[in-house]
Amino acid sequence: EFIRRSARVWPTINIPTPLGGTPLFDQMRRDERVLKAMPLALYFTMHYPVTTLKHYAPVEFYDHLIDIYDTIGSKRMLARRLSARTHPYIRFLNMVRTLSGRADAREFRAVRHRLATDQQFLSFHEGRSPTLPEFHQRRFEARMGAYAELIPRAERTPVLDPIVPALVGRSS
Repeated sequence: EFIRRSARVWPTINIPTPLGGTPLFDQMRRDERVLKAMPLALYFTMHYPVTTLKHYAPVEFYDHLIDIYDTIGSKRMLARRLSARTHPYIRFLNMVRTLSGRADAREFRAVRHRLATDQQFLSFHEGRSPTLPEFHQRRFEARMGAYAELIPRAERTPVLDPIVPALVGRSS
């Protein structure tokens, strides 16, 4: 509803990513919600969370994301943004963002479909399986390009154990 009423405001939707050394990471680790096998190179892809979800089943979560991005990328919202009294550069930027939102919605649909049809993929994202799905292996390889062969599959799992901080103020 906020998106529909606010044509001049561009919404930014983020899936929280727990990075080591942050309170979010520490809490997610304590709650055993970090997907431990997800390679760090995929942490910022936006299209799949690297934690299990607390309040939604994965398919339901993607249904909500798709609804949000369908609204962001709708023809109606694009028309409202293009007719708004804003600088031409902002109107152009909003047109590009709208097209990007549509591409994101397509990717969310693909992930949602995979969650609904691929039991291994769903089990991983629900935290029931520690095995990284082949889908993510291929995404990692595509993202790393020629460098992927330098990191064997067995070594792609990040080391998530907390590092013990050095003792501060300790005399020698």
